[in-house]
Amino acid sequence: MTDRSRADLFLAQELGVNDFDGARDRLAGVEIALALAPDLAGERLGQLTLLVAANILCRLGPYCPKIAIVVPDTACVHPDLPLLPSGSPLGDVLCRFMEDTQRPEKRSHRQYRVGAFDDAFALALVIGDARVKASRTLYTWYERWTGGFADTSQPITYRGSNSFGALLAGALGATGVSRLLLERIAAPGFAPQPLPRAAALSAYSYTSPSTPGSEPDVPIQVDFRAIGPLLLVGGGAVASGLAFALVSLPQVVGDLTITDHDGIDATNLERHLIATWEHVGLLKATRVAQLFADGVWNGLVVRAYNSRYEHLPPAQWRTMIAAVDDADIRRRLQFDLPETLLNAGTVGPEFLVSRHDYGAGPCAECLYPEHSQPARTLVEMLAVQTGLDVTEVVRLEGERSPLTEEQIARIVERGELMFPEEVLERARHDGFRALAESACTTATVRPELPAATIGFVAALPGILLAAELVKEVVFRTGLTDGPPLAGAQSVFRFDTFGELQDPIELARPSRGCRCQEQLMRAAYLRRWRDDTE
Repeated sequence: MTDRSRADLFLAQELGVNDFDGARDRLAGVEIALALAPDLAGERLGQLTLLVAANILCRLGPYCPKIAIVVPDTACVHPDLPLLPSGSPLGDVLCRFMEDTQRPEKRSHRQYRVGAFDDAFALALVIGDARVKASRTLYTWYERWTGGFADTSQPITYRGSNSFGALLAGALGATGVSRLLLERIAAPGFAPQPLPRAAALSAYSYTSPSTPGSEPDVPIQVDFRAIGPLLLVGGGAVASGLAFALVSLPQVVGDLTITDHDGIDATNLERHLIATWEHVGLLKATRVAQLFADGVWNGLVVRAYNSRYEHLPPAQWRTMIAAVDDADIRRRLQFDLPETLLNAGTVGPEFLVSRHDYGAGPCAECLYPEHSQPARTLVEMLAVQTGLDVTEVVRLEGERSPLTEEQIARIVERGELMFPEEVLERARHDGFRALAESACTTATVRPELPAATIGFVAALPGILLAAELVKEVVFRTGLTDGPPLAGAQSVFRFDTFGELQDPIELARPSRGCRCQEQLMRAAYLRRWRDDTE
């Protein structure tokens, strides 16, 4: 029996696996193809999509199947592709990279090779329009901010500077392949729901847009000085996805400070997209800074502090990014009053991305309360959020009758959430369902579960955090009217085992939270609104 890994914990927790050796044996005999269409083989974004998918899938660790990289023989690494040596044969160096993410003593157990388009495979992930012999094929595509997959090939014509569609195409494609693999080993009753025939996500709007080419593009050069000083807190799995996405941008101006006191260990390699075995023992913040080579790579200068956040020199950070698995740190960052706090985290197969600016939405403490409530049923959650009795909630949901003024008064006085007047007015006519639709009924975390996640779950929120940073710049330079995550719709939660079509949540602050205190709001306004006037 091999050592337990984070992947073991995830499979036990989410898929009911208890025979780990048997699960590894079943997947070891499966070979998948990662194929890049010939017309995209020399393109930066096509290669980026392939690299993301391979980078995520090889980090399934002991559950990684055989992987064949299928590209034209003449394909060489694009000079702007991160992590791989420029000009080298693409298939060969990508196989070598996947091997380097594994423990040296386990590399003989992994089978990575350069394959051919006419080889036969159990499963294929194809970027662009190419034909591969496989029992099941997913075709990925990208356009500006949007990436996705489908059962049929999709045309890829975008050749611009926006990397996020390609990043999401690779990550969602790897998520789809992972689900198809993991359902083979799930215990009865634990398998993810069937993979949808198609899925897409825009890093701009958090939707699956019908015309992704109509969303505003990323400027060739992204100037982070408009939202600085910038601080990234945490250098782990989510932060590595963010760093990978930022290093994929062609041109950047500005600098970023990262702080993390922890080092990279062998278990991190299952989730850390910018680390290989040679980086084990290196401090996480140092590894992120290394990636950008003091601004040589794409212009972004990253300064590393190998310490805890509280040990940083005092500074007034305009934009903070929380990529930590510590709720206490998230709450502290919020009340150190950055102008904008961007946050992401994972629990099991789900992840969350949120934006906080003392607007109408919840703050980080609302999402991660110091004294979190135990897990409740949906009805119990609604009862607490509205201040009504459980039996009354059940009756009102069944009756669908308008709420009385007495009930509205109790909701205003006792409810955990503060509903806007327009929602209360709808409840006077449409009944309790108006409140149920408005309430944030998905509590933030499941604290009773172990901190187990897996590579494809952690990669996606990191990519979306990087997109949030870029959108802050796009917003401030006047290219759009405002960020999609704003006001009461500032929380995006996504279930990688679900339909892959989750909407932005309508979330409200918690009653009694410090973010609602006039003193706190006045201090925020003095610091930032006066600064911009």
